[in-house]
Amino acid sequence: MTDYLLGVADLTGELMRVCINCVAVGKENRVQKTSGFIRDIYDVFCRLKVDDREIPKKLEVMKASLQKVEQVCFNMALRGSEYPKEMIMAMNQDQYQEMEE
Repeated sequence: MTDYLLGVADLTGELMRVCINCVAVGKENRVQKTSGFIRDIYDVFCRLKVDDREIPKKLEVMKASLQKVEQVCFNMALRGSEYPKEMIMAMNQDQYQEMEE
């Protein structure tokens, strides 16, 4: 069971990457839906009572992935009316690359 949970936790990092790529190609709706899905997974993990020392570590990584995706969603919402769509996509890509470094 623990291996399964760790795999689900790793999935959130991959979903975060999918979100960033979706922004780059202009699929904002998918970013919003995926962000909600990551949030749901994170909320469930926060309530888990599993005695494994890896889960808290994965929870921190999951939280960081969620924050990155939420920042992208925030940028899309905030900047959507101020800048052309292409500029927003470039800004999100640049910000994601900075977070990865």
